[in-house]
Amino acid sequence: MNRKITARVARYFHFLSCIALSLNITVLLYGVISRYLLNGAPIWSDELARFMIIGTVMLTMSYVYIVDSHMRVTILDQYLPTKINLIIRIYRWVVVLLVSLLFFYGSYHYSISLNRFSTLGLGVSKMIPLLALPIGFGTLFLVALFRGPFYEDKTC
Repeated sequence: MNRKITARVARYFHFLSCIALSLNITVLLYGVISRYLLNGAPIWSDELARFMIIGTVMLTMSYVYIVDSHMRVTILDQYLPTKINLIIRIYRWVVVLLVSLLFFYGSYHYSISLNRFSTLGLGVSKMIPLLALPIGFGTLFLVALFRGPFYEDKTC
């Protein structure tokens, strides 16, 4: 991906992740305040917070990959010869593509299979909140595919 597009996509995912995290914190605080001040929290607040944290992680996953902040051993990048470093970059890129595609496929079929069941607190189909998984893995696959193994630097 070119740097301008990468920066724009990174800002988009960062913005969405921040909004999702803010909403999640709001729901959690509402549940805690209502539990301790009003002596009872609505059942939907815990369930919504759980599904929102899953969605937040799935959104953040693509942002972390774009800005190259995921956990890995970077000392190898600095001290290995250039040829071996290129092989490792290609290997790492292929692994991210394959794993994200596999998880996309599996999580999509799993979430679709739960269409008949509804959540206890929210009363919606379990498929709806669990679609965050294939969306997250699908966006990670697309970001990794378009970025390629030979991106320029760590920052956008």
